[in-house]
Amino acid sequence: MASFLTDIWSSVFEGGTNQSLLIATYSSFAALQTTLIGLLFATGSYHFVALNVICGGLWAAVAWFVKELEQVKRLEEEGDRLRKERERREKLKEGEEDEGKKEL
Repeated sequence: MASFLTDIWSSVFEGGTNQSLLIATYSSFAALQTTLIGLLFATGSYHFVALNVICGGLWAAVAWFVKELEQVKRLEEEGDRLRKERERREKLKEGEEDEGKKEL
């Protein structure tokens, strides 16, 4: 539990998200949805239907945004890997050309 809270606190000062922050966010949305459904049955007010729809939409938007961030992160990592591979190949090619000039 202590590491969970520490992870959430440290995520405030870091870029991106971590698993603890996502668990806390989704748990908060689930608790809010549960509360709104309970209030809907307790009061019968249609306002809680609207609030439930808004909460569900916000939850879906946050989940979509997190998935997009993860996809961008994967693409950046793949780009870095390909860039390093290309640099390595260029260095090998330059080394081969230098050896060819020395032989002449």
